[in-house]
Amino acid sequence: MQSSMVINRSVEEVFSYIENGHNTSNYISKEFQIKPVLSVGSQDANYRMGSQVVGQGAFAGMAVNIQYQVAVFQPNRHIRLKSVGGLYESEVNWQLESQGDNRTSLLLEVKVKPKFSLGVMGSMFDKVVGPLIKQILTQSLSKLKYIMERQPVAVAA
Repeated sequence: MQSSMVINRSVEEVFSYIENGHNTSNYISKEFQIKPVLSVGSQDANYRMGSQVVGQGAFAGMAVNIQYQVAVFQPNRHIRLKSVGGLYESEVNWQLESQGDNRTSLLLEVKVKPKFSLGVMGSMFDKVVGPLIKQILTQSLSKLKYIMERQPVAVAA
């Protein structure tokens, strides 16, 4: 499930905001939070290759707790969180592309797949959960766009 949007800010500004794990709770659904796990000696909450992240909250009436690791970190281009252990295989992707003139195309994608067979329930899972995730992604990007476009434009030094 994915959603995309163009944000009227440079790719550097959008990426800088996204890579700070504390900002995620400003635009992702209040029911499900993705937060960095600060390691000993860490000075910030920025995502980095290999850093640990926890996703927790409620989704479709069920408690969810997923441990993630940053699997891809390409500055100003791509961040991918991949689940580690647990009952579900899950990925969260942010893909950015400069559109020129301080415009950034941002794709937010979530993949969730149970590690066990759901049989007939599997198709029901996709039919019920898919639209809910799509709605959350679209709302999240709209909120991120609103936040980013209300900030003062960064001035190059």
